[in-house]
Amino acid sequence: MTKQTPVLRFVAVLAAASCSSDRSPSEQSPVKVRPPPTEAASAPVKPVQLSAGDNFLCALMSDGTVKCMGRNDVGQLGVAKRDRAEAPLEVPDVNNAVELVSASSASCVRRRTGTVSCWGHNNAGQLGPGPGKAGSRVRDIDGLGEVTRLSAGGNGFCAISTERTIRCWGDLGYLISGRGIGLPEPGLRAPRLPLVSPTDARDIASVYQHGERTCIRRQSGRYVCWGAWAAGRTFLSRREPETIAELAGMVDVALNGDSVCAIASDGTITCWPSNSLGPMKSLEMGAPMQVSQVPPAAALAPGDHTTCAATRAGKVWCWSASLSVSEPPPFEVPDLADVANVVIVGKDACALKDGEVWCWTGRDWWSANSSIGTFEEQPVRVPGF
Repeated sequence: MTKQTPVLRFVAVLAAASCSSDRSPSEQSPVKVRPPPTEAASAPVKPVQLSAGDNFLCALMSDGTVKCMGRNDVGQLGVAKRDRAEAPLEVPDVNNAVELVSASSASCVRRRTGTVSCWGHNNAGQLGPGPGKAGSRVRDIDGLGEVTRLSAGGNGFCAISTERTIRCWGDLGYLISGRGIGLPEPGLRAPRLPLVSPTDARDIASVYQHGERTCIRRQSGRYVCWGAWAAGRTFLSRREPETIAELAGMVDVALNGDSVCAIASDGTITCWPSNSLGPMKSLEMGAPMQVSQVPPAAALAPGDHTTCAATRAGKVWCWSASLSVSEPPPFEVPDLADVANVVIVGKDACALKDGEVWCWTGRDWWSANSSIGTFEEQPVRVPGF
């Protein structure tokens, strides 16, 4: 057989291709069409942050919504016409939320846009200006600028804005910069509009509130506090913040009803019990006490009568906030690991664990009656979050 030159072989291939294209559609080889890729299943919605007030619990969900359960006599759950809910309910008109805080009877969220919305009781202006004492409907708080961080305590809220200011509203218990908030002087009214606090936010790392006290931690580790009391000094009539030397360098602080507790850089916990003084119930910090039974801690959860800590190992320990020798010693909450967030809810405590909410009721110094559900001393998972 005579060998074909490369040119003739190339022509032969083209001819074969041409003959193939001349076939009828029924004669041509079927074209395989790859099906479009299927969309990945959406991730399940889970709680990512917990907050709590007086006998109600809320959770910020991974899709930017909020669910709440517990007491609802003044709209704490964001819904109307029911006194309480023993299962989580979604708060209407809340979306795109990235931060959630709760005061005694109201809650606020910060949205991705930097705006703030609140719901709940409005007896002290927790929902900003406007009529009505109960606010089951979510309201926007104007005049805050673009907010980057929120805090809550007692019946008041504070917001840090991109303008490097702290604006506070509601009942903060004491006077700030000569303008009445909560307990007005003659001729001053407790305002319902956000007021600029007596300090700026240029280097603020954290804000802590509880009852009638507010503290800020600066990037340097220095703490500045104002309100009812701090570090052995009565603040009953003070308007300006004061540096608290005893808290310098602490990485977290819990302003409790009966004490102040703080975590040092090595994870050790020191608490200062409070002493009641005089008819005005002003408080001052007593001698420091180290809570040596608790392993190195990462975060504190304050309550009126209880303090809990999430340890660096992901465990939870709790103790009486009064630190009285007559109270039982700190104890480890059983069956909890990899805990990300702990809150005190009245007579209960709740923790965020692996995207689930677990709650338990207190022991000894807590009442055996649960505040928001039917719980025991052993933690149980709360369905519906």
